[in-house]
Amino acid sequence: MRKLIVAVAAVAALAVPAISAADHGHHRGHHRHHAHAARHAAADQCRSERTRTGVTAFRAKYGTPDAFRKCVKAHLPADRAAAKRCRAERRSPGRTAFRAKYGQRHALRTCIERATAGSSTPAS
Repeated sequence: MRKLIVAVAAVAALAVPAISAADHGHHRGHHRHHAHAARHAAADQCRSERTRTGVTAFRAKYGTPDAFRKCVKAHLPADRAAAKRCRAERRSPGRTAFRAKYGQRHALRTCIERATAGSSTPAS
């Protein structure tokens, strides 16, 4: 019985670092997740615009071949520029001041969302 308890304790001790490493892997994929979310939001904006203006006007604005893809790309630069500005801002005063301004959790995401909140029009 004692050997079983020791074995279970050893397995549990090995599992904790593995779980911790898996949790840190989440942060490495965070940028990819944000990029996916930004692309999804841009696609939603383009669907809405296409419905609002009509297919003919939508194609006239973005061009006949791949109009939807061009619309999505037109909505993304604001997010990229905002992310670049927010990263520079995070470096400038330091992470502590940046987190004080935007919150402890997801400060970079909050900064980007605030920066892009008013930019619903596509970049030309």
